[in-house]
Amino acid sequence: MSYTVLTLILLLSSNLAESSSNLRKHCKYEHKLFSKNHNNTLQTAFISSTPKATHELWAKQGQRQVLNKKDLVNQVAEKLNKTQKEVNTVVDEFLLSLKKHLSRNSQVNLAKFGVFKNSLRGERRMRNLQTGQIFTAKPVYVPNLRFYDTFKQDVNRELSKRDHPSYNY
Repeated sequence: MSYTVLTLILLLSSNLAESSSNLRKHCKYEHKLFSKNHNNTLQTAFISSTPKATHELWAKQGQRQVLNKKDLVNQVAEKLNKTQKEVNTVVDEFLLSLKKHLSRNSQVNLAKFGVFKNSLRGERRMRNLQTGQIFTAKPVYVPNLRFYDTFKQDVNRELSKRDHPSYNY
């Protein structure tokens, strides 16, 4: 079970690196559109930054913007020669266990990945936009994930290898 969860986390981290790399390519693409078409700058910049245009751009490159649970389960099942149902059960149990521990306000440490913990967002003054009335929002706990430095360095190293293949790391 723990080997499956570890493989799941490693696949997720590699897909995070791919998504960030694709996002960088997309931002470069938008900048080129903006600078070449300076006659219609506002229109071009607006059109190129819409979610539909972003999705179409990634579809043209044959890459995906977001890794969803189904895709993750498929990748792990294929890599471990397990059924999708077995891997889906592991993922669901992992998420339920994570939610259970966070709801007890305990911290979850995953070695070489990160720390899941709750932080308390204090009460604050807010305005109801419909009525204009000011009220105080009660304090709430917000779950957070803080990645370890080693994980961030690994992701950045992978992204740098893809963006700058001639540089030695």
